[in-house]
Amino acid sequence: NRNYNDPLYKKARMAARKRDGYKCKICGAKQKLQVHHVRKYADYPLLRNTVNNLITLCKRHHRNMWGNEEGFESYCYNLIHNVSSVYKLLNDFEKENGKE
Repeated sequence: NRNYNDPLYKKARMAARKRDGYKCKICGAKQKLQVHHVRKYADYPLLRNTVNNLITLCKRHHRNMWGNEEGFESYCYNLIHNVSSVYKLLNDFEKENGKE
């Protein structure tokens, strides 16, 4: 069972919400937000309070991931680290510098 009042757990969840702009990383919703463990809470106790293992989701998208966390792992990490923006920046840099 989770202790939602654990200070480290509270701090990690708050940091994830702040990093994610207090909105669902999938749809941008700002209501009914929950913090999802990318790698399951029960299976990865050392990652429970690790911000990089947490992502802010609305209730609907969080529920859609239940039971299929492994299938969504890469997708969540890409959202957390905004991988598409990194690729776009690299692509733009290469275009500007004739390395296309």
